[in-house]
Parts: sequence; structure tokens; C-alpha cells
Amino acid sequence: MKGEKLLAEWLWIDRWMGSSAFLLPMETRGLYREMLTQAWRRGARLPNDHEAIQRATGCTAEEWARCWPRLARYWREDGDSLVNDTQISVYAETVAARERASERGRKGAQATAQARAQAGAQVQAQAVPEHPLKHQPPSPSPSPSVTLEVGREVVAPPRYEPTRLPADKAENEVTEEIRRLQNVLGAKLAMLWEHPNNRDEQGMALMVPAWTRKVTAYKRKDGVSVSGVADYRTIRSIERLEKSIQDADWWLEKLGRDEMPEVQRGA
Repeated sequence: MKGEKLLAEWLWIDRWMGSSAFLLPMETRGLYREMLTQAWRRGARLPNDHEAIQRATGCTAEEWARCWPRLARYWREDGDSLVNDTQISVYAETVAARERASERGRKGAQATAQARAQAGAQVQAQAVPEHPLKHQPPSPSPSPSVTLEVGREVVAPPRYEPTRLPADKAENEVTEEIRRLQNVLGAKLAMLWEHPNNRDEQGMALMVPAWTRKVTAYKRKDGVSVSGVADYRTIRSIERLEKSIQDADWWLEKLGRDEMPEVQRGA
């Protein structure tokens, strides 16, 4: 697990939109995001080689010459690498979260195996009485609730109590699926916000919270309209997240055809 790459880049949209890098010109900002993505694939590190970075990001020498002077302050040299301190912190948090999830899964599997072993041992112990019966019960055998005489004391047969298996594994799978869908929705919201056709009547781009309200609003089966939320990370329903992702795809198709309906603008 420790040697595996993190294939999904963790991006906090609100943190990104509130950073100074978000105010960079579009060309420079785009190169910066490409550099962060390439660094993430390499353990939050880039080679300290400008030509190698240009090849990795698909950047021309002319584009690099225009953008790098503005980007240099966001990176620092660390041996043979260039690193971004914010990304280093986020990457470390992500690795730690993955390790914690892995450890919870391992402990859950161990608890499940132990519980099953204990249940099997309990059933086997109940099948063999500890003391031979002085008087064998007549046939048919009495109900388990009937007491049996053993020597001079009267005892009841041990009751079988089913062992509850831990539900941690199932809960973890649901939580991970919710997080995965939240990441997918967050990426699509960023695409909507960055789309060149994203604009209202005044020519201003709709911000991420406005798009979030659009795609998370829905109608219930009884016809009641439910308002959208400004922060998609508060949604914990898999069904609602999937529906919101479908709505985001629908809007992306509309924007691709420059067909943003008037009645929907300014939400």
C-alpha cells in the first residue's frame, strides 16, 4: 500500500479559488495547474529541469518564458526537485488518510475472522455437553427451554447467542464511494466554472457555489422541489450525488453548444 501511487489528485476547490495563484492570468494559471498535477503523479515533486517540465506539461519554450517568471515564487528547490509547500502538505495528509483507511480495513477483517471463529467454537461447545447425563432424555428430545438433571443439580442447556459481525467494512465502503462521487462532482463544477461559455446576462462568469446550487437542486417523487446547496461536500446521499453529476454533464453539453438558457442564469 505504501508504495502505491495516488492516482487521484486531491484538490480543495475553495482553497484553490481563494489562493493568490487563482488571480494569475489564464495562461499562467493553466501552466501552474499542469505543474501541480505532474508533481502529484511524482509524489508531489517535479524534476528541477525546466525542459523536462515543459515536456511533461506540454508547454512550449515561448509559453514557459512568459509564465515561469510569475510561477517561480510558488516553487522552491529541494535537492534535484522543485516542490510546492502547500501541495507537499496536502499530499502528506492524503497519504495518511489512505493509510488510516487501510488500517481500519485490516482491523475490520481481523475482527470478522475472529468473530466467526468464536461463533464456530461456541456452536461446537454447545454440541458436546460438559457432563454425561444421568438420565437420558426420552425421545423425542425435549425443547431447549426444558431443564435437564445432571447429577443432583438441575441445569438448563446453554443458550446460543449469535455473534454480531462488525459493520465497519460496509460503512467504510459507503464512505469511500461518497468521497469518490464528491470528487467527481467537484471536478465537473470546476469545468463548468472554467468553461469559456460560462457567463450571465452581464457577461460575468457564474462562480462555483452558483453552479453547485444549480446541479444539486432536484424534484422529489412527490413533485416537491428541493433547493440546491452551495457546498457539494455537505451532500451525503449517493443517489443525490449521482443525480448532480448527471445534471453537471447536461450543463457541460449545453455550454459546449453555447446554449445557456436565459431562465437558468444568475442562479
